[in-house]
Amino acid sequence: MDIFLAAGYSTSLMESLNRCRRFKCVHSMSDVLFADGKTISYEIFSDAPGESTRLFSWEQPTRADQIQWKSAILDKVPQTISRIGQLGKYICQPHKQYKWLASRDREYVYHLLSSDEYGVYKLNYVRRITRSGCRYNKISTRPGQPSDATFYASVHPPTTPDSIILHSTCDIFHEPTNPSTFMSCLSSYSNQSLWKHLEIDGDGDWLIKSILQGTLLISMDGSYMSDLSQSACSGAFILHCTESKQEIKGCLVDESHQADNYRGEFLGALGPLLLLRAAFMANPQVDCSHIKLELYCDNKGVVITHGNQVDAVLKPDEVQAGLIRLMRTYTRLIPAQLQWIHVHGHSDANTPFAQLTIIQQLNVRCDQLAKWYLVRAIRTGDYIDPTFPDEDIVLSINSEKVRSSTKKAVYKHWGKQAAQDLFSRRDKVPRESFDLIHWEIMPK
Repeated sequence: MDIFLAAGYSTSLMESLNRCRRFKCVHSMSDVLFADGKTISYEIFSDAPGESTRLFSWEQPTRADQIQWKSAILDKVPQTISRIGQLGKYICQPHKQYKWLASRDREYVYHLLSSDEYGVYKLNYVRRITRSGCRYNKISTRPGQPSDATFYASVHPPTTPDSIILHSTCDIFHEPTNPSTFMSCLSSYSNQSLWKHLEIDGDGDWLIKSILQGTLLISMDGSYMSDLSQSACSGAFILHCTESKQEIKGCLVDESHQADNYRGEFLGALGPLLLLRAAFMANPQVDCSHIKLELYCDNKGVVITHGNQVDAVLKPDEVQAGLIRLMRTYTRLIPAQLQWIHVHGHSDANTPFAQLTIIQQLNVRCDQLAKWYLVRAIRTGDYIDPTFPDEDIVLSINSEKVRSSTKKAVYKHWGKQAAQDLFSRRDKVPRESFDLIHWEIMPK
């Protein structure tokens, strides 16, 4: 119905179209198209009610309703398809079950007559292929279900009981197999550059055991060295099991114009959250709703303002808003209770390292890791890809990802464009020379 709403149809027309939609059991664009994802199916205009595994209300559209339905489909669907090209693969099981399937080599097409019987059609090599498709002749009816069916199939209306024309096919949807180990879950994340500095004791499957036993300590810290680089920062983290002494440690080093100490702290927080999520993904059968995990950080802004208040409203001009949203998203995806606890940083400044608590020692080690990898990245230029897993919406300006306040970034970009136009129009600064000026130190 979205394409009809966008067309600005009247309320009465929308009600008419909605009656037909429910009558034909249409939920999305794919329900009115052939398997090729771009051709309108003839069945959508028939007088027969649609079939679906979902529950639709009972409707009895009038002849006028059906005429308007056909007109709207023929008008708006081709416009949408011409804009997007064609639909992709199914991302879930179709609720309108296909009655036709095809083998991998498309030599055979199968007609599902019932749950325990199907018809078999074989490609007719004698008849030439036409624009309508390939012709198939029925050769048998068999019990059960076809074992080698690989594609959903759409066919033209049969001209004879024993002959059909195949219109198109698409891949059958299969539920994705869940990774079964911590390492395989970690490898399933879209951005593997996050783990270039990751060190894991063993295979990492001990992590879920440590979580359940309550022996896991999680610490993180950030680093920013403006004297070396004003566009780089890092966040290091350590997950430590107090019983087995096994650890996972790593560091995320990012380069952006929004780099500062605050950003480094958030980078250090994202690493453990992704690792914890991988551990739970590898063990979906484990009930961890009663488990409380403590995460230690020496930045009160991360801990109090955002770590323990994931449902608080973000300010429009919030600094590091992108990372804060990711932190909240990952927190919600973890099926355990997370509690962020503040620990004083640089505890080794006045106390020998050996006399510090284990939590203080982990914080000091994270600080050292963050600094070491930051210096290394500044020297080598080896930074992470700025796109994180589950980051569904990414805003870019001139191919550069917006990492902080969207409002500020858009205003700054607009202001730059306006300044370039103004100085170029007044012959003050050529457009190609605009970025050569250090505007930050220029008087207003």
